[in-house]
Amino acid sequence: MTESKKRYKLAIVISHVIQYAVPLYKKIGGHRDIELTVFFCSTQGLIPIHLDTGFGLRFSWDGLSLEGFNYKFLKNYSFLFKTDSLFGIINFGIIHELRKNKYDAVLIPGYATATSL
Repeated sequence: MTESKKRYKLAIVISHVIQYAVPLYKKIGGHRDIELTVFFCSTQGLIPIHLDTGFGLRFSWDGLSLEGFNYKFLKNYSFLFKTDSLFGIINFGIIHELRKNKYDAVLIPGYATATSL
């Protein structure tokens, strides 16, 4: 009997859906040795008509699909709903998710929100 290799459990905690990062998540999620879960701290970027507060423009991403990797949207308890503010994203549920799933590594590519600290 051959011993099966344990898959490396990786969690990525990201503020919101970012169109240029999704292909990277799909590539990592498709790797046979990695079990990836992406935790999105808000639905910003997924909403069809999105107001970018930095540019003051409404837009939507064409063809954005989250298929190809595991993901979960965390409940945001903030009343600000801003991805560039310390108190704009507050996700208490991330603590439970990380403890429950015992990830080998957690990647947090950000520093601007309470959740990322």
